[in-house]
Amino acid sequence: MKTFSGSFQTTDVQFLLQKQVIQTISIAEKERLIRSGQHYGTLLGSENPPTQIYQDLFWATLERNKTQVARDVICLAKYLQTQHKTVLVSLARGGTPIGILLKRTLALLGVDTTHYSVSIIRDHGIDSAALQYILEQHKDSEIAFIDGWTGKGVIARELKQSVADFNRKYNCQISSALHVLSDPSGFAATAATRLDYLLPNAMLNATISGLVSRSFLTPTGFHGVMQLEDLQPYDVSNKYLEVMMTSIHSELETHSHTVVHADAILQKQITGILKSIATQFAVSLNLVKPGIGEATRVLLRRSPKVLLLNATTSDTLHLENLAANRCEIIQTPIPYKAIAVIAQGEHI
Repeated sequence: MKTFSGSFQTTDVQFLLQKQVIQTISIAEKERLIRSGQHYGTLLGSENPPTQIYQDLFWATLERNKTQVARDVICLAKYLQTQHKTVLVSLARGGTPIGILLKRTLALLGVDTTHYSVSIIRDHGIDSAALQYILEQHKDSEIAFIDGWTGKGVIARELKQSVADFNRKYNCQISSALHVLSDPSGFAATAATRLDYLLPNAMLNATISGLVSRSFLTPTGFHGVMQLEDLQPYDVSNKYLEVMMTSIHSELETHSHTVVHADAILQKQITGILKSIATQFAVSLNLVKPGIGEATRVLLRRSPKVLLLNATTSDTLHLENLAANRCEIIQTPIPYKAIAVIAQGEHI
């Protein structure tokens, strides 16, 4: 099957996805279909260009948080170096820019890696056709799954289960460990930090992800995406990488930090808090989206019922911009900077 790189350089990443053209739908129509029982993995919402105000918020966030991101990328890269991971598999889309930064940083450390970006969809697991392709190309290599952040561990669990199923079916031993930059809830196998902070690439969709859409299910082959060429004038995918690599270069020799690992006690504490929030707003736990990264994604793609903010900070200004006239905003003590709660649908 054919790979491609979107608007990224071919040396940075190979998307193991099928480029297709399907009908996109509005946020309102997407909400209606999901509530009628249709799975989100069969739907593709339309993406609009970011407003000038929102673009300004993105660049301000990048300037403010680039050093933190750089240090976390270096931390995770140095850990992966010790684990002899030579194949990076980022989870599209949020993990793709992070995977590229890790690949470039590992190269600075003298480690040559291959980077793929693949789809994982809740309730359907990771793209098994993509995993088969990787195994065919790299029979004896160690794989590292990469994402930007975790919220409440849904993708980490989905990855673990689907990779275990794949290993049983094909008699192999791929590690399902998920490696991320930010993990405030202790669900990732390895993370650079417990801090819930705003990764700039969480703020944008296709325009920081190589101009590819969110992935969707297909009957055969790789999962599908659309190449959103109409958003090309707003594409900052490579500019983001340039800014971040400048920061990484300046921090590489001096920054030293140890990764954190999965924490069962923290997981239990966080899950209890999130269940209480789900009960408070009469929704299923699946509709509680914790962490500033997840809250941002929800506001970009869905219509949440309420947005919970620990406090208004520079990292939450973009959320208030996105939430304006769309949902209730409540400031309350929570163990994240933000949590989005999606309205319960009749058939969800």
